[in-house]
Amino acid sequence: MKVLIIAATNFEVTSEKLRKFNLLISGIGMINTAISLTKELLKNEYDLVINMGVAGSFSENISLGE
Repeated sequence: MKVLIIAATNFEVTSEKLRKFNLLISGIGMINTAISLTKELLKNEYDLVINMGVAGSFSENISLGE
């Protein structure tokens, strides 16, 4: 299975296990993500694409889900 992991920054990919998959760093924001992902999908086919990240906050003072 060919998997693509997409995240805005390298900082958001903390697990070395995820780095065994194709990794696309898009830059921050929905527009950057859409453009980067579109370019990648025009060049390559994937069975699964996972968009992961911190949802706009690197602060440890904000709990998950807030």
